[in-house]
Amino acid sequence: MSAPSTSSSIRRVDGLAKVTGTAVYGNDITLPGMLYGVCRYADIAAGKIDKLDLSEALAIPGVVKIATYQDIPGEPVVGIMVKDYLPIIKDEVVFHGDVIAVIAAETYEAACLAADKIHISYTPYAPITDVEHALEPDARLIHPERGNNIAAHHHTIKGDIDAGFSASAHILEREYEVGFQEHAYIEPEVVLTWLDPTERHLIISGSIQNPHRVRSFVARFMGCPQGHINIKRAVMGGSFGGKDDIIDHLACRSALLTTLTGRPVKFCYTREHSILESCKRHPYKMKYKVGLDDSGQILAMKVDILADSGGYAASTPFVTWRSSVQAAGPYRIPNIRIDVTGVYTNNSYTSAMRGFGSPQVVYANESLMDEIAEYLKISPVDIRQINALKQGDASITGQVFDKHTVSALEVLSKAVTSAEFDSKRQHYAQLNQQGGVYRYGIGLALSYRGCSIGAEGVDTSTALVQVNEDGSVNIATSVSENGQGLQTTMSLIAAEAFGIPLSEIMFSEPPTSVIGDGGSTAATRGTLVGAARSLTLRLKLSNAF
Repeated sequence: MSAPSTSSSIRRVDGLAKVTGTAVYGNDITLPGMLYGVCRYADIAAGKIDKLDLSEALAIPGVVKIATYQDIPGEPVVGIMVKDYLPIIKDEVVFHGDVIAVIAAETYEAACLAADKIHISYTPYAPITDVEHALEPDARLIHPERGNNIAAHHHTIKGDIDAGFSASAHILEREYEVGFQEHAYIEPEVVLTWLDPTERHLIISGSIQNPHRVRSFVARFMGCPQGHINIKRAVMGGSFGGKDDIIDHLACRSALLTTLTGRPVKFCYTREHSILESCKRHPYKMKYKVGLDDSGQILAMKVDILADSGGYAASTPFVTWRSSVQAAGPYRIPNIRIDVTGVYTNNSYTSAMRGFGSPQVVYANESLMDEIAEYLKISPVDIRQINALKQGDASITGQVFDKHTVSALEVLSKAVTSAEFDSKRQHYAQLNQQGGVYRYGIGLALSYRGCSIGAEGVDTSTALVQVNEDGSVNIATSVSENGQGLQTTMSLIAAEAFGIPLSEIMFSEPPTSVIGDGGSTAATRGTLVGAARSLTLRLKLSNAF
């Protein structure tokens, strides 16, 4: 058999196990002596815990351990960038998904019953649920130690917007708003922890998106070296960014219970638990002001965005930064100011979700482009053609596009043609003039965004490539299979690079003990960064012989 091409159509290398039901997901794993973990969530969205009574819960038959804030041996506060999240809270409730205690019991039913029998007295606060209210001078502080309710702020400035608006023949102002969005991955969160019977190191498995970050969070939380923790991922049933946060926190709780009991512990969330605790896509309130000349050329734009961070910062500093450089779209704009502020509230905390700060601003900016076209009485295609970035133009951040082919107009043209946009738009307008219950339409949007981490942090990856005596190859990467087909992509690239059939490539999910940190499998970086590392190793092997 010859080596396959990356352009060829093949079966997924992990497909057979998934469609036949033999793939091992987190909840498929059962260990001898395993306990079942359950969280006791807060009953309110904001307030102070006055009294915590565990006595009735501890008396439930089968309950082995109930852990609270006082049992944490290491750092109780964790966070991706801003350390403000408590996997088990002390006495302040900031959102309805806060965990006050965790239970380990012989059966899942006993653990659930014990959670119900934990009695808590509160002094409730009036929840702050609106970002504008949260920014008022007399607003209660969600995290008093921060001094205000701002979780993050970013701005982008280019040119002189006052001069740009002064030169504009037309000025439009519009407001847009989007709400929360749930990830709703097929598999809810699962984490298992146990002590290796030989080495006595802590092993963590489950639906883990970012193994090395889980390890670092747990190590700090437990007050132990990272080398004493080994992450062994199970097959994952989807994430879309949602398991990049909640699994960090759940792994901390499960590790604590395993350490306290000396026994394996498994947490497997129901859909209700998942929705209650997990992060969501950020709701945005967006105000746009745009100035144009008579031809439709944009001369100035001002954008003000408030993003609801919920109770914790999580990935808000990263998500809002992405928005600050993408909120004006792929257009040539000489004068611009964008301000994006992430705001603490008592709502569900918000973090990574597919698109990472882009969908909200693309929706707003492209809606604005349609409204500009309607105002000027020109086609929505024409307004985009007039303003789209061309070869040699500079972005709103000053990046000059001269090192690659700028294809915005080409993409726009092909999309309009293949979708029969103009004819359908005319046809639907005629149908709508006839009246009736239904209305018809066709949408158009033009956007751009980067792949990989970019300016948010170091963007590296690691890979292991082993060429065996018989010529077959084993590969492993630090970026992870989340259900998106990464194993197949990596295997196909390796087969083409080595010039061998796909059947002679074996992809394995490596534990953290044998591979370096390659960052999160997010931001469309798995293939771009992970495969690049594999190809680099292929070249090094070639040069060695």
